Amino acid sequence: MVDWESLIVDAMRCDSDIFRACENLVAPNENEALAVDARQEVDLRTGAAFTRFQTLRFQAKFKDLDRCVLSYGISLERERDCEH
Repeated sequence: MVDWESLIVDAMRCDSDIFRACENLVAPNENEALAVDARQEVDLRTGAAFTRFQTLRFQAKFKDLDRCVLSYGISLERERDCEH
């Protein structure tokens, strides 16, 4: 069950935080910005490595897996249906 009242209160609190931040703007901290960039890079590389690991593991475990595309299977079938 969704607690709408707490969601609305949380949203209102966020709005006030946003307004307060906009009223008290300061120059960006370059070190924090660089840290965010580094974190994004690490997250992307880790995600790509994990995805590759899973793909190789599943291909080894399920030999017929390379004959189909799991992620885009529905889209490809829909595209084929539209072409014919």
